[in-house]
Amino acid sequence: MENRYVFKVAGAAGQGIKTAGLVIAKSLKRAGYYTFGYTEYPSLIRGGHNVFQIDVSTDPIYSPSQKLNLLLALNEESIALHVDELDEKSVVIYDSGAFTIKEAVKSALDAKSAQSYGIPLLTLAKGTGGTAIMKNTVSLGSVWKILGLDLSILQTVIAELFNKSEEIIELNKKCAQIGYDNTKPEDDHKLFKDCIGCNTNDLDNDLIIAGNEALALGAIAGGVRLYSSYPMTPASSILTFLAEEGTKYGMVVKQAEDEITAVNMVVGANHGGTRALCATSGGGFDLMTEAISLAGITETPLPIVLGQRPGPATGVPTWTAQGDLNLALYGGHGEYPRFVVAPGDTTEAFQLIQVLLNTSEQLQIPAILLTDKLLGESFYTTPSFSESIPINRGELIPDEDCEKYAEELRYKFTETGISPRWLPGSKGATYLTNSDEHTPKGYSTEDANEIKAMVEKRAKKYATLADMIPEANIFGASEDIDIAILAWGSTKGVLMDLLSLTDQRICVIHYNFIWPLKTQRALDMINKAKYAFSVEGNLDSQFTKIFEAESGIKILDKMTKYDGRPIYIEELLEKISQISDNQNG
Repeated sequence: MENRYVFKVAGAAGQGIKTAGLVIAKSLKRAGYYTFGYTEYPSLIRGGHNVFQIDVSTDPIYSPSQKLNLLLALNEESIALHVDELDEKSVVIYDSGAFTIKEAVKSALDAKSAQSYGIPLLTLAKGTGGTAIMKNTVSLGSVWKILGLDLSILQTVIAELFNKSEEIIELNKKCAQIGYDNTKPEDDHKLFKDCIGCNTNDLDNDLIIAGNEALALGAIAGGVRLYSSYPMTPASSILTFLAEEGTKYGMVVKQAEDEITAVNMVVGANHGGTRALCATSGGGFDLMTEAISLAGITETPLPIVLGQRPGPATGVPTWTAQGDLNLALYGGHGEYPRFVVAPGDTTEAFQLIQVLLNTSEQLQIPAILLTDKLLGESFYTTPSFSESIPINRGELIPDEDCEKYAEELRYKFTETGISPRWLPGSKGATYLTNSDEHTPKGYSTEDANEIKAMVEKRAKKYATLADMIPEANIFGASEDIDIAILAWGSTKGVLMDLLSLTDQRICVIHYNFIWPLKTQRALDMINKAKYAFSVEGNLDSQFTKIFEAESGIKILDKMTKYDGRPIYIEELLEKISQISDNQNG
């Protein structure tokens, strides 16, 4: 594929696959190349096949591809599992000291005309005085030689990563050197430069960061003081990141015993005035829906991150999907306003979590951010984040002013549906809160008129919220449109790559703000296009159906994928080719 080179390190769990991949990704960034890092691993406590894939380009790159230029195989299974991704220009590096390629696998390699190089990684590592785990560093030196890049760049990144002691740094540098030296010059694989050229970029101020890390940093910037969660893939890395980094900024990070406890801690904290956040996946969100409904009737801020994976039930925990949109929109009994957003990349993740926190407090509503395994656990080359969004806590009455509100109604009827709130324990002002329907003072009621009035009072927030949010984002062509593509959330990445790889006039209509949904700008683009289709990572085209209901039009062509894998750029290019052939035929 033009201007793209794909490297994959693969092996068994415990072989340092992710660390090796991140070292190469960070070193490539240091050398001036954009990367996209994509991980695959099974739903096992330990063991199974693990992969870290790096797509490399001199231009920004946002999604993984299917073809493979260079495979670093740390066990024989990795060659067998990925041989179909190879071709005559591909190279395989394998640990010849750990295994010999069996005839069946060798025949498959020969059929692909792929080159393979065996390197005794463990022997070379021990020859430098290194330990068994340092054989991975030897392999990285070999990879770096095949890429034809300056070894000092790799060694600098290694020194930064393995900075426990000078001795460990020097041993790892030696291991990288010997791997580099033992990959012969005639083995130098020229395809890297042939694929993406020699033009590089100044990326010193850019980050290699995963979506969940960006969300966690946004939570810190957004003033979260309590993060409560129960580990559930693909949201778990938010918890582990904040456990290490959040406490440095005064955040309490709590691993609760279950999702019900986690969400109720967040409801209670927000009710008490502490900005709090939780995150989960689909099954955990199921358990949280009663608390979401509680926040709806008590008008308590409740921000939640929902990391999607394939369901139903346990489903496929370590793979990706966009199948929980309906759950986010409709989970929780009764009718009450909610706010739903979905970032498409790491920059949007950093920004939208702050928008979510502010909006949840300003409108005193549940607010849900949808991400997924693809966005949450993939590593993007990202410009350093700009200044954080100012914290806005809405109509929160300062303690010193509360005496003026001694006779105020907590659930006062207003034009916006938003009532001033003050915190429990504030001097001179009290109110009642419970999960029953209530009067403006907070007393429980079963009066028909009072029930109707309070339901309508809360519903006014939808109009207020709609005035606060933007229309869809438009990328690519906005006039003379050949093809309009409707999408939301993490599918943004592959669509951005599509725009850079085709000369057709394509308009990408991408939604971050999912609910309430504004449709006018999208309709304008669709009406200008010769052809339109939608792209989603679920079976039922969940977002498209919502868009159709809100806009009044039908999207006749829906591209969906629901096998746990992301939508690859090759699949999207094939779709565009089919449409073009039909239009021209």
